[in-house]
Amino acid sequence: MPSVARPELPAGVGVAIDALGNRVKAAAIRSLLVDGRATQTELAARLSVTRSNLQLHLAVLEDLGVLLVHPPREEPDTRRRLYSVDVDRLRQLHEDLGRGLGLA
Repeated sequence: MPSVARPELPAGVGVAIDALGNRVKAAAIRSLLVDGRATQTELAARLSVTRSNLQLHLAVLEDLGVLLVHPPREEPDTRRRLYSVDVDRLRQLHEDLGRGLGLA
């Protein structure tokens, strides 16, 4: 069984790759930026993916601070939570990736 390659990279690059190195995550970010906030169901329809597939990607992006959830998770459970992009956090990841790859 082949092992997973994990070459050493500068700090921040791994997080940026986790957030941006996947087509579904990138498409979700783009849709939220271009088309505006959306629920998980609305975003899945926009991207033509299943909710269950999208749910895992949104959870990672939320954990990495790229996505904001409205109302916040701390508020009582609600069926309609809207996702949006934390543009400052996205810019930071983009800068980290560029620096880590030697662009700056």
